[in-house]
Amino acid sequence: MAFMDITNWAYEQIDYYTHTYLLKKEPTGFFKKHCLTRAILLATVPTYIVTSVVDLSIGVFAGFGALLTGGRYQPILDLAVIHLPSSKFIVALPYKHLLRAINLESKFPVFKKNRPSNQQPVVNYDGNGLISHFVINYLEDVAKNVITSKNPFKRHIVSRLTYGLLALSVVITRVVDGIIGVIAGTFAILTYGKIGVLNNLAIRGLQAPHLIYDLFDCTIKIINLKN
Repeated sequence: MAFMDITNWAYEQIDYYTHTYLLKKEPTGFFKKHCLTRAILLATVPTYIVTSVVDLSIGVFAGFGALLTGGRYQPILDLAVIHLPSSKFIVALPYKHLLRAINLESKFPVFKKNRPSNQQPVVNYDGNGLISHFVINYLEDVAKNVITSKNPFKRHIVSRLTYGLLALSVVITRVVDGIIGVIAGTFAILTYGKIGVLNNLAIRGLQAPHLIYDLFDCTIKIINLKN
């Protein structure tokens, strides 16, 4: 059975309801589309903060347990891996719904394979931070390659050093992401959510608290490369 953190579950339910019943292209009535929808979106702002904090609390306790057991007790490790990533949403998701409450037509462009390159978004909505996205992908690929090396020094020492470098790097990149996210988020509100690239910059940058999971992930892998 696949488990999901509380925040993602709540997001799926609310997002499905608002898009299916309240934001349909055909008219649904002024009150329902403009008043009720905004009320629901505004209500989700504190809701997502609470669910993210609950997820994060569960994840932190489980994370400490996983570190103490060296990542060898799978149920505790799984609990940490399920709930700690909610740190990514603790600011970004409430902000997104606040922006949507301000402007129901706020755009968050997504990359699509069948779309010409000149029509692709400058900044994609999907991703893990801004600068952090590229740093994490690059260094994780390096680590995975050396872990599979037949050279014991590379497999056990270089791989751990790479995860150590990744941990130090994301501390810097997440801070930079957060600064960009705050600036972009301010301008996105001032422009009424009409500029997709600003909206996506804000969302991606405001994922900076995901640093909590990044550090856990690097630490648990340094302790036990099998995780």
